[in-house]
Amino acid sequence: MIPDFTSSVPPAPQVREFISKEVLMACITSLNDAYFVELQKDLAHLIGEILLLYGSRTNTVRAVLLSLPGMTEKKVDLATARIYGTKNERQQRVLVLDLLKLIRGVSIHEAGRIERPDPRKARSAMQQRFMEVEQPPPAARAKSPDLGGVADMFGTGDRASGLPAAVDILLHS
Repeated sequence: MIPDFTSSVPPAPQVREFISKEVLMACITSLNDAYFVELQKDLAHLIGEILLLYGSRTNTVRAVLLSLPGMTEKKVDLATARIYGTKNERQQRVLVLDLLKLIRGVSIHEAGRIERPDPRKARSAMQQRFMEVEQPPPAARAKSPDLGGVADMFGTGDRASGLPAAVDILLHS
C-alpha cells in the first residue's frame, strides 16, 4: 500500500503526508508499547518502508524523527543514508530498531512472547477432576452375628438321609 502513494498525482501527496506523519508516529508509539512487543519487527519494517519511500519526497518523515527525544540531525541523517543503502528488509529493520533504541520501551528479547494459557492444560485439569473417583469414608464394621444355627442347617448332622438339614426339611415337609 505504501508504494502506491509515491506519485505526485492527487490524492497521493495528501495520503503520503498522512502516512509520513500520523502512521509513522503511531508506529513509533507502538514500538514503545509492551502490548505490541510481538509486532516490533513488522512495525520496524513499516517504519523502514516509510523512510525509504517517502523520506526523499517529503520532509515530514525527517521532522517526525527529529521531534523524538534524543534524536539529532546527524543520527537521523546517518540512519536514513544507511537505510537507503540497503535493499535487504531484515537489515532495514535492524537499522530502524537501532535508530529508535533510545525511545523503544520493551524489546522482544526482554519481554519474550505474551503468555497465553494452553487450552489443553485447562482441559486436562478439568478431565482430571472428573476422572478422580470419590472414595467413601471407611465405615466402622459391626460385629458379625452368631450364625451357629445356620451352620447346623447345612451340616450333615444325625440325619438318616445324609442330606443337609435344610434340604431334608424341604424334602420332608
